[in-house]
Amino acid sequence: MLHELTKLGKLTYFRINVLENIIYGGATSILVRVLCEKTL
Repeated sequence: MLHELTKLGKLTYFRINVLENIIYGGATSILVRVLCEKTL
C-alpha cells in the first residue's frame, strides 16, 4: 500500500514538474521572440 502511494506521489510530482517546464518553457520562448522582434 505504501509503495503504491509513493509511486503515485512520484508520478503526480513528475506530471506537475513537466507541466511547469512546459509553462516556463513557453513563457521563455515568447519572451525571447518578443525581444528578438524588438531588436530586429
